[in-house]
Amino acid sequence: MGMRAFNALIRNALIRNALNRNALNRNALNRNPLNGNALIRNTLIRSMLSGGLLLLLLHVDALADATATRWSPVQVVVYKSKRLLAVYRQGVFETEYPVVLGLAPDGPKRHAFDARTPEGLYRVNGKRAHGRWQFFLSLDYPNAIDRSAYEQAIGQGKIPDENGQPFGIGDSIGIHGNDRATEQDAGTDWTKGCIAMKPDDIAALSAVVVVGTPVWIVE
Repeated sequence: MGMRAFNALIRNALIRNALNRNALNRNALNRNPLNGNALIRNTLIRSMLSGGLLLLLLHVDALADATATRWSPVQVVVYKSKRLLAVYRQGVFETEYPVVLGLAPDGPKRHAFDARTPEGLYRVNGKRAHGRWQFFLSLDYPNAIDRSAYEQAIGQGKIPDENGQPFGIGDSIGIHGNDRATEQDAGTDWTKGCIAMKPDDIAALSAVVVVGTPVWIVE
C-alpha cells in the first residue's frame, strides 16, 4: 500500500472512530470533508487513547499530503497529569519514562513566558546533541491550532502585554535532558515549558525518534 493510500486509510479510521463515539459533529465534517484536521486533533486525543487505539502514525496536518512528513515507526505520547512519556512502536506500547514539565504545568501553552507545557499534536522537527541537556528534540510548537488559539486570546484580552504590545506566542519548545537531578528525581516541575527527562532516558529516546516522529501531549 502506498503512503498516500495509507494516510487516507488512517484518516478514515480516525473519523469513523470519532463518529462512533459521537465525538465529532457529522454535519461539520460533511460541510468540509477534506479539512477536518482541526476537529480531529481537538476531539480524538481522548477517544483514541481511551479506546486503546494509537492509529496516529503520521502528523495529522500531513494526512492530505503523504510527502510532507517522514515515516516514523515510533510514536510518543506525553501524559502531563501522570508526568510520563510513553513510547509506542506502530501503535503498540513499548516503554515509558518519568518526566517533568514547565513551572506552570496546568493547561495548554498560550504565550511566551507563561511557563506552560503545550498540549496537542506535534512532531519532532529537529534533534541535536546539547551541551547542557545531553540531547534536545525540538517540537513544531506553535502549530496552526496554537496560533489560532493565540489570536483568539489576544482578541479576548487574555494575553499579557508589555508597553502595549502583547507577549508573543513563544517558541523553542522541546524534549530534553537535565542538569537538575534533585528536582528531576523528586518529580518537581522546573522548565520554562519544555519536557525534561533523566540523562539516560533522553539518550534512549533520542536513539529511536526521527525528525517527523509524532508527539501527542495530553492533559
